[in-house]
Amino acid sequence: MIVFHNHPRSGDEPEWFYTLKSLIQDLPVASNADRNELQRHAFNAVGLFRQFFEQGQILFYLGESGFVKAFQLPPLLPFLEQLSRLNVQQ
Repeated sequence: MIVFHNHPRSGDEPEWFYTLKSLIQDLPVASNADRNELQRHAFNAVGLFRQFFEQGQILFYLGESGFVKAFQLPPLLPFLEQLSRLNVQQ
């Protein structure tokens, strides 16, 4: 599954702000809402099934100011293993 999310201009920023972002090639940064959307697709029943049986993945792209950046969640099983180790050490 491919998810493309465009960060539109909010209209609150001055025009020079977007010109500056283009000049310095400011790549998009995912917000908490963006990351939550990615998790919603990756960790539902279909997404988990696909991860466990290596039947595909969720691709999440964020567009802003003419630039596109891919965002990924860590692989689920290694992530859970690391999380388990952290909980044991505490």
